[in-house]
This record gives sequence, structure tokens and C-alpha cells, in this order.
Amino acid sequence: MADAERAIERIYEDESLTDEMMDDEAKVLLRWSEDTVVELDSDAPDDDTFDARFKQMRKLMKRINKFIGQRSSVSDEEAQEMVEKFRSTAADMGHEISEERVQQFMVAQKTLSNTEAVKAMLALLKPDEGESAAPSTEKTTEEKRNVLQNLIDGFDDNDENTSDADPLWDKRI
Repeated sequence: MADAERAIERIYEDESLTDEMMDDEAKVLLRWSEDTVVELDSDAPDDDTFDARFKQMRKLMKRINKFIGQRSSVSDEEAQEMVEKFRSTAADMGHEISEERVQQFMVAQKTLSNTEAVKAMLALLKPDEGESAAPSTEKTTEEKRNVLQNLIDGFDDNDENTSDADPLWDKRI
């Protein structure tokens, strides 16, 4: 647990992880990072494994930070490239995100607030129970927005590990 505590401190000290975000969206990302660090600490068999996974998590956070901070001022192609880099980094961490889910996000993110977009990106890291091996049918834009809204609604940033009872992020922001 000492590794987790030190890692969380490093996250809050590293402004490059949230410097392109406003406080509300940064808080969502920081809450997620705290939970993820605790998971990494408990799952890693040794310090080297923890360090490598922690480094990948920080890289993922930087990708989210950059996308959120720049998404309103870049072209669709540049936004797609940023999300593909996010997807690649997520895959390096063991989170496979289907092309269909990426495209659903790309359509829906245009109408989301930054906080909702952060939640949607983090929700992409969770397995999609609705995906199957069967070929998918083309979905309308409205259906894609509904799917993404369901992802956002399913992202619980107030679970027991991120309750308002003595949150670390509140002390550091």
C-alpha cells in the first residue's frame, strides 16, 4: 500500500496529467487514477511490474488530458488520431476497445461536456458486455449517442473507493 500512496502523491504532483482540464473533469480523472493505482498495487507481483503499469496509466491519463483540453479546437481527423493513441495505450494496459465503440464515442463526444467526455473515455476502458462475435448492424447516430450515454451512466465516480469521505483529490487540488 505504501507504493500506492507514493504513486498517488506523484499523480497529484504531476500537473501534466490534468493541466488542460478544468477542475471538474480533472477530479473525475484523478478519482479514477486513485482507484486504478490501488488495483495496480494489489495486482502487481513485484515493484518492477507495478512501476511499468503505473507508467502506462500515467501515459493514458496524459492522452485523456490532451484530448479533453484540445478536442474543441482540433479537426475531426486530429481528434480521431488522439483517440486512436488513447486506444493504443489502453490496449497496452490490457483494455481492448473495439472500433465500433471508438466510433460511437467519436460521434457522441461532440455533444458531451468535458466532464461527460472524461467519464465516457474512462467507461471505454470497461469491457462492453453488449459486444458479441456476431456481426453488428449499422447504428444510427441517435442509437450511438444512447449507447455512449449508457456508458457514461454506468461510470460510477462515487463508488466506495471514491466517496467524498476524505477524498485525496480534495486535499490536493
